[in-house]
Amino acid sequence: MPEIVKLSQKDYPEIFKLSQYAFQYHLSKEAYDKKCAEAMRHDIYGYKINHQLAGKLHIIPLKVLIENKIFTMSGISSVATWPEHSGQKIAEKLIKKSLAEYKEKQTMLAYLHPFNAGFYRRYGFEFITDKIDYIIPVEKLKYPWKKTGTVQRDGIQIEDLNRVYEMFISNFNGGLKRDEKWWEQRVLTDNQVEKIIIKDEANTPQAYMIYKVKNNRFEITEMAYTNQTYLESIYHFILKHYSTINEVRMSTHEDNTLSYILDDPMFTQEKQPYFMARIVDLQAFFNNYPFHIKNDTFINVRINDELLIENTAFYKITATKIIKSKKSHSKNHIEINIGDLTALLMGYKTIKELKFFNRIQGDDIELSKLNTIINPQTPYLLDYF
Repeated sequence: MPEIVKLSQKDYPEIFKLSQYAFQYHLSKEAYDKKCAEAMRHDIYGYKINHQLAGKLHIIPLKVLIENKIFTMSGISSVATWPEHSGQKIAEKLIKKSLAEYKEKQTMLAYLHPFNAGFYRRYGFEFITDKIDYIIPVEKLKYPWKKTGTVQRDGIQIEDLNRVYEMFISNFNGGLKRDEKWWEQRVLTDNQVEKIIIKDEANTPQAYMIYKVKNNRFEITEMAYTNQTYLESIYHFILKHYSTINEVRMSTHEDNTLSYILDDPMFTQEKQPYFMARIVDLQAFFNNYPFHIKNDTFINVRINDELLIENTAFYKITATKIIKSKKSHSKNHIEINIGDLTALLMGYKTIKELKFFNRIQGDDIELSKLNTIINPQTPYLLDYF
């Protein structure tokens, strides 16, 4: 009989055999050991038929920042099924089971990088961030960037990198709250990259960059900074390589002002949807979300969630509490599904955009009230899993 079970270390050979087949990669002994060490922090759900693994799904318990507040998040990754078991809706069953269990744990969000957006939209997921890539001919990056601080290359500590990262990512919605293991296992994994950190006169870290110079390209893996002054210092450092590189490649966020600053901003800028998310425990999410609401105001919203039907209800949002009920608290209310609500509150879509596509319903007065109580930051996720 088919069954969904939690897998353990003894199942790692089966788990990674399926991963290597599904995602077409080969693991050396060293890489296999690293994968096993990473998997120690995962909850791995397996779908077994006659005690044999037919499909699996990994959940990584994580935390993210929204409006500079910490939210619990389950990161869904490595969803795979052996081809001889395709068509049995194994991925669907694993998603439903894992999300139901994480809702019981009052987990607020789930993230994933989709292989097919339409598939995951059926389960309440929606895009919450884009990936924006720049390819800049080095001569177009010329600008009188000011150098501030001292560049350090050796002896860089994860603690210093994380200090800058947390100050940087707090300006956006949706970024991960990283721990030391995440830095070691997911960020600082490429032995070919270079790292620099920029410190101020008090020896306090203010910016960092992880990069490599290869084939006349300056490729930025990741950079973070505490303010515009130290972003300029990063650009100043990049231009020190002017004679040895042809172009600079980097990923960035929606608020990047480089195109506005440069004299010639006509360089390649590519944007595509990146990560999807959905709210898992809506009551817990609402209780933690910083609605900007006055004492004499309330909003009444009906949320529809076809997967986690316990979330489907009316929610009265007041200055002091969130009241869940089966019936509306007022004559007028707003209606929205769980995926679009996630995109809205994460800052990926606006009420105006959702209304245009008929993805949110409500009269103009109620929608205007909702617009005044949310002021989300731009979403940005540097990580991948």
